[in-house]
Formats: sequence, structure tokens, C-alpha cells
Amino acid sequence: AAAGRDYDTSLIQANAGDDAQIARIVESLWQRAAPPTAIIASDSLVAMSLLRAVAQRGLRIPQDISFIMYDNFPWSEIVAPPLTVVAQPVYEMGREAARRLIADIRGERVGPLPAFGAELILRHSIAAPAQ
Repeated sequence: AAAGRDYDTSLIQANAGDDAQIARIVESLWQRAAPPTAIIASDSLVAMSLLRAVAQRGLRIPQDISFIMYDNFPWSEIVAPPLTVVAQPVYEMGREAARRLIADIRGERVGPLPAFGAELILRHSIAAPAQ
């Protein structure tokens, strides 16, 4: 909104469960009249598959497309280029999810969901869209 762009919900793709599905999603996105200028991967497995699909299309990050992923796995900073990530406290989030599930099974009150922070770690995988 701050950039004056409309929010296009059709760009959000779910069910990226395996390499074949991700390849189909990438194919459909690049069939659009205006292909995306950036991709955000929901996790590291989706990120690896998306990186493969982007490379197979001959696209370069960030020259042709910007790339951001969730979770700050060590490999994300040693690939070329190092990837911009949204770091989350995944261990703490998983521990809380398990605690809530166990409490629910026991019939205990789970209480309010704690707030988990996130941090954008800028590296070299994003650039202004090509004109």
C-alpha cells in the first residue's frame, strides 16, 4: 500500500507441498501478463524448491527477481547471494505449540497465545524491480 500497489491475493499460492507442485505454481505465476518481481518462501523446504525452480527458469536473484524466506537457517547466508530472511523463534514457537496441544489433550486451559517476535535480516537477495 505504501508503494501505491494494489494487493493481489491471486499472487498468494498455497499447497506448495512438493517440488512438482511448486514447479506448477512458478509456471502459473510466470504465465501472468505481469510476472511477480519477488517471491517470499514460507519455510526452508519451500525456499529450496523455489530456488531450484527460479534457477531452472534462468532467473538470477536479485537481478531478475527478489527472494525472501522465513526462518534463518545457516545455509541461507552461505548461498550466493545470501538470502534475506524473516527470522523467527522457531524453537520457542514449536515448544509453545506442543505445550498447547498437550494442555488441550489433558483438558487444561491453554491460556492466551504469547506474542512471538520476528526480525527481518537484510542480505543480498532483494533489489528494486527491473523497469
